[in-house]
Amino acid sequence: MIREKMRQLRKEQHLSLKELGDMIGKSKQTMSGIELGKIGLDYNTAVEIAKILGGTPDQIFLPEMSNLILHSDGQIIPKPHPAA
Repeated sequence: MIREKMRQLRKEQHLSLKELGDMIGKSKQTMSGIELGKIGLDYNTAVEIAKILGGTPDQIFLPEMSNLILHSDGQIIPKPHPAA
């Protein structure tokens, strides 16, 4: 799952992954993993990224979560699309 809002705001500010990572003490590889959703994101890092990108953690990182649901077996799965 790509964190689209993070990527969009980063690119609007003309920041590379390395530049953003340098600003918060993270490597380019870590920032790439965060942006691609392959690396978990702790609250403090989310706050640091949000401050730099000009938003709140909720605005930047929660839009993707609105398309997911917690299944009864504990798995997080995409919401089904309504029937047309």
